Amino acid sequence: MSKSSTQADPKAQDGGRRPSETQIKVVTSIIDSLKSSQFSELPHHFPLILRFFLTEARLKSLWENVGKPLGSILSYEQPILAKKGRFLSSIQTLILFERGSHVLSISLDPWNSVLGFSMIPPIKAKGLVPAWTSPAYVKETDFSEEEIWIRPSWISPAIQCLLTVPKPSKVEAGRYPAVIILGGSGPSDADASLGSNLPLQDIAWGLASSGIAVLRMEKPLLECALGAFGTGYLTVETEYVRPTAAAFKALCNRKEVDPDRIFLLGASLGGRVAPRAAASIDAMRLGYRVRGIISCAGNTSPLPETILRQIEYGQRYCPRSQEEYEKEWSEWKDIAARFREPDFERKISRKEKFMGVPASYLLDLAVKENHPIKIMNERLSNTPILVLQGDKDWQVLVDHDLKGWREGLTGVGGRATVKVFEGLNHCFMRSNGEGLMLRDYDVPGHVEKQVVMDVVEWIRNH
Repeated sequence: MSKSSTQADPKAQDGGRRPSETQIKVVTSIIDSLKSSQFSELPHHFPLILRFFLTEARLKSLWENVGKPLGSILSYEQPILAKKGRFLSSIQTLILFERGSHVLSISLDPWNSVLGFSMIPPIKAKGLVPAWTSPAYVKETDFSEEEIWIRPSWISPAIQCLLTVPKPSKVEAGRYPAVIILGGSGPSDADASLGSNLPLQDIAWGLASSGIAVLRMEKPLLECALGAFGTGYLTVETEYVRPTAAAFKALCNRKEVDPDRIFLLGASLGGRVAPRAAASIDAMRLGYRVRGIISCAGNTSPLPETILRQIEYGQRYCPRSQEEYEKEWSEWKDIAARFREPDFERKISRKEKFMGVPASYLLDLAVKENHPIKIMNERLSNTPILVLQGDKDWQVLVDHDLKGWREGLTGVGGRATVKVFEGLNHCFMRSNGEGLMLRDYDVPGHVEKQVVMDVVEWIRNH
């Protein structure tokens, strides 16, 4: 594999959607290395400062976590120039794996060094597949959307965000309420892309159509990768809390936004973490507080227990080999048991890893002080919260997680509102029913209108 160029390449052709020859050479060389499992030259494609962290062993581990579930690489298409910026170009190529197609997106600096890469669903790849269409309840003429960047700290990599802003005709008294969206677990994008569905974009555009500004963030993948595969230390603070605080500060400085009416909307794991992020923002004493919290399918059970139930459900309706299932199930059963022990915080080293997940991350979620209900009752006792759940959700369950919210929260029926939607799945889209819920995300759809409208009404009342 040839090393990336050390000179800026001015020949990238944005208009023709064709990368420069150097960019094509870098991308295809990386894919060929991944295809043949030859990782020794991969670090040379990154800037020198990143090579200390992204060693051959760590890049191999990272790819095994991301690429292994998709199977071997069979073929790939000609790369295209998805985006050309002043300091960053995004090159994408559609890759055919044993278990389907995905898009590899690689970010290159002006010197064609790799600053990041990710696997994204085909629906998100510009020019490679048919475009996503907005739901009927969205009025695209009623808002505009712009890209902004936030930085959790002066040493943190900048995080890309999308700010959806209602048009002036929707503004009340010159300023309007705003929502910061916290996505689910793992390396998801700002839209929570799942197959051909973009549930967080549905919500953002639906709220903006009703006069509510929305900021949704990409995950801080580079910083998380350095934690998970570099230092071995990763926490929710890095993935969620600090980025949310930076987003809150950014919105407070927007002249269109009412800083007294900024809400947090968390989806899935983001719904669990949202109270913690709100408490952290309040503790910063910025002069403004989080006005309210919307938790959409937020889990209250310990994460290892949740993963264990998901493994069992998947085996029942979409079985793998019994040997593969029993191995994974047994390992997570042992992990869950360790986190049930009374003194688990003392016994589990933060340097351990569980199925590739740093123990520091699971411990950060598991400690009692960070549980969302404890935070809501003790640190945010006056903050209103709306808890939403679909009754066909097999990832976060009504009988376990929603029960935790209902029985644990103080002020249910007052400052706390809990609502269940019949027939909706984890993404608040219409479910195909028992046994088919694993395939829900393969069917094009949208977040149900009633869910979005209920969030709009709740925000207007607070």
